[in-house]
Amino acid sequence: PGGKRDTSRLKNYPGWAEKLQSDSDVFDFSPRLTINTLATVGKFSTPVTLVGTVPDKHVRITSIEEYMSQGAFSDLKGGANKVILGSKLLEDLSLRVGEYVNFSVGNQSVQPFKVVGVVHFGNDQIDKSMAFANLSNVQVLNKTPGRVSEISVALVDEERSAEIAQSWKILSDDKVEDWREANKMFMEMIKMQDFVRYFITTAILIVAAFGVYNVLSIMI
Repeated sequence: PGGKRDTSRLKNYPGWAEKLQSDSDVFDFSPRLTINTLATVGKFSTPVTLVGTVPDKHVRITSIEEYMSQGAFSDLKGGANKVILGSKLLEDLSLRVGEYVNFSVGNQSVQPFKVVGVVHFGNDQIDKSMAFANLSNVQVLNKTPGRVSEISVALVDEERSAEIAQSWKILSDDKVEDWREANKMFMEMIKMQDFVRYFITTAILIVAAFGVYNVLSIMI
């Protein structure tokens, strides 16, 4: 599910969470908040798309662990600010696991995050611009407590994704899309066949991002 076209937040995340938890067609679901940030080390800064997730849920419905080149995705658990960087981003920032990177959003104050892992998707554009952190830490960084911009849903029977997505559309003003339908043109355009394995369990997306999908908005 996703919010209306004029918002970057789901209208009723608690309601969706309650529905998805009790739906026998749902294997599991993973909420996230995706924000645009600036990563800074010393005098060097670069724009980064920071994806806030719930680590245990993210691992359950994706193959993210297969793309971890250092550390484990579960290392994001816990209260302290921790981050997993794309491999090229780590290189561009001249960092190593265990060191710190500062993140900021707009004119808000800078917050340090400890690098606990590295993810490598094999695409420079993604590996140099993507990072993952705990959902709660990203909400605090963005000063939007409780905000969720997207939910990815894994179904017990993925073949029913179009049918189920259609039935969910009447439940809310949020945008509900069958993953294959929503991303068909995008996947054909960039031909990122290797990512199919990563996305295959994500059958439905509830997305609050103006109805626009890109590779960073579907990686969960």
